[in-house]
Order: sequence, then C-alpha cells, then structure tokens
Amino acid sequence: MNTFGIDHYKNLIDLIITYFHSFSVVIGIILGFIKLFSKG
Repeated sequence: MNTFGIDHYKNLIDLIITYFHSFSVVIGIILGFIKLFSKG
C-alpha cells in the first residue's frame, strides 16, 4: 500500500515536470515572437 503511494507520487511529479517544461518552452516561443514583432 505504501509503495503504491510512492510510485503514484513519482508518476505525478514526472507529469508535472513534463508539463512545466513544455509550458516554459511555449512561453519562450511566445516571448520570442513578441520581441520580434515589437522590434519590427
């Protein structure tokens, strides 16, 4: 029962890290476009 909970939390943390990484990449792309358009 305890090991199942630990595995569940590990999967949850992996999911959060994956979402956070892709989210930061999207924000970087959006900021890049904003800088590009504001200069032009």
